[in-house]
Amino acid sequence: MNIHAHVTTRSQDCDGEYRSGYTYFLTSEEQASEFADIEFKERVISSVVSVYATQGTLEITPNRVDWHQITDEGYQSSVAEWCEDETCEGAKAWHRDLSAEAANY
Repeated sequence: MNIHAHVTTRSQDCDGEYRSGYTYFLTSEEQASEFADIEFKERVISSVVSVYATQGTLEITPNRVDWHQITDEGYQSSVAEWCEDETCEGAKAWHRDLSAEAANY
């Protein structure tokens, strides 16, 4: 089983706008479980959705999870897309500070 999740995040606060992406893979414990896919998706969802949010929007479909919340200084948004492509090895993690880029840092 090669299920994994491609996660992208976006946020904005008083310091600017940020974007990042990374890939979640099954842990060895999940791989050994009869319910590996369910346990894996539960772990990803719990890491994408903020339990500290006072208000947010969560949308779950068979292919992805979308989370969006308004914060005191802006917003935070995350998308996790399930991937079962046997040839996909996941993407290299990345992070962008768009405000710093605009200022040529």
